[in-house]
Amino acid sequence: MSTKASAPAKRGGHPSPAAPRAAESPVLPHGDPTPTPAKSPFRQGGSPKATGGEIAVRSLNHPGDYWHLSGDDVKLGPLTSATARRAATFRLVKGLANGRCYSFATAGGGYLNVRDGLLRAGDDDGSPAFERDATFCPRPSAFAGGTSLESAAHSGRFLRHDGSRLRLDPYRNTDLYRADSAFLLVDKPA
Repeated sequence: MSTKASAPAKRGGHPSPAAPRAAESPVLPHGDPTPTPAKSPFRQGGSPKATGGEIAVRSLNHPGDYWHLSGDDVKLGPLTSATARRAATFRLVKGLANGRCYSFATAGGGYLNVRDGLLRAGDDDGSPAFERDATFCPRPSAFAGGTSLESAAHSGRFLRHDGSRLRLDPYRNTDLYRADSAFLLVDKPA
């Protein structure tokens, strides 16, 4: 996983069905393609392998802003202290509901999951519903090197930032939506 990223190189509109460039089609865990639902505007593909290693998630269109925990809410913002950097560190693991997708484990032993449309941290209650709400399938974003994260529980809905909040929204064919739903999975902040 690379921490280097240049300004987003927009490919424009929907990604084309032609073969993706190497930087845009990393291999999913186990090398298996994840079926792309009919509603999804993205091709098969994804991001780096789920390693169990510590990572951070950075916004592509707000390059200084990272996902971080604020209580049990996940927010997007700059990391201005060692405490903030720790709150922005997650462990990337195989998806709880789909091993070809991702789940993000927290330092406290919980997982990031969607509740009431917002991304939050919570303890795994062992239910299939929780497992689906805590599983996100990587899709190539409309920006080179970026990843969009589609909900395993809600086909066609992707994580995106809305100001400082992370929410699950249905895909919209707009430049703003594509930019707000593009993220980089990078090494944990130093």
